[in-house]
Amino acid sequence: MAVERGARIQRLTVEPTAGLANRLRVLASGIALSRRLGCPLRVIWTRTPDLGCRFADLFEPVPGIAVIERSWTASRIMRFVEARTRFDEYITQPRVERLLDSAYDFTALERARLPFIITCSRFYPSQGELARLVPRPSITSTVRACVASFTPSTVGVHVRRTDNVEAIARSPTHAFLTLMHERVRDDPATTFFVATDSRDEEQAMRQVFGDRVMARPKELSRSRPAGIRDALVDLLCLAQTSLVIGSYWSAFSEAAAELGGRPLIVVDVTRGTSSTV
Repeated sequence: MAVERGARIQRLTVEPTAGLANRLRVLASGIALSRRLGCPLRVIWTRTPDLGCRFADLFEPVPGIAVIERSWTASRIMRFVEARTRFDEYITQPRVERLLDSAYDFTALERARLPFIITCSRFYPSQGELARLVPRPSITSTVRACVASFTPSTVGVHVRRTDNVEAIARSPTHAFLTLMHERVRDDPATTFFVATDSRDEEQAMRQVFGDRVMARPKELSRSRPAGIRDALVDLLCLAQTSLVIGSYWSAFSEAAAELGGRPLIVVDVTRGTSSTV
């Protein structure tokens, strides 16, 4: 039986999709919107090949937010059932994109009783909301040990490669190296924390900058819990550098800079090597 429409919102349900950084942006949007609407937030956290890790293995429970952990198969089945029996407003990624293009105000969802949003996009302004997420103690201690060697001259470098063709073309290695040389020229004390999904990229930077480069040994597979935990550690470490030099069209670069309140330089050769965000 369909849910009756017209009553004031009782709960907002959000299912973040895609990789870690995209999900964090969606989660932040959900937190901000639920606070604005004055309703509880329910998060569906689905383990997929892009992110094979439980929310509870990454973060402490967030007060006021119910997180439902599901496998990929279970989530697809439940989504099919709940779309027809539970939610009175069901918004998928294509519709989110259309609504964003039309400057839709998502606070209008207060007219629904049980709305549901599944997306990989930031759909509501959420500056500062990521700070509400508290990493698990094991992750926090790993980050603390890593950043102990950072100085005010440590620059973060995020090179995205394996799953982003646009980043490979518009953020090539030589453009990163050019910006890194400029940083060393301007400040000889500069060091770099490099976070990348390519061991070849890390090695290329070590060959040029030697001991100036810091990077963590890590699991690169995003389908494994260890790979996602390592990705979160890299994200949190980047957030504590003085500046993030990031890849084109990378939510990870943007999330690191946003989380740390750091300036972001996006490497993009179509704009003359870089652009500052």
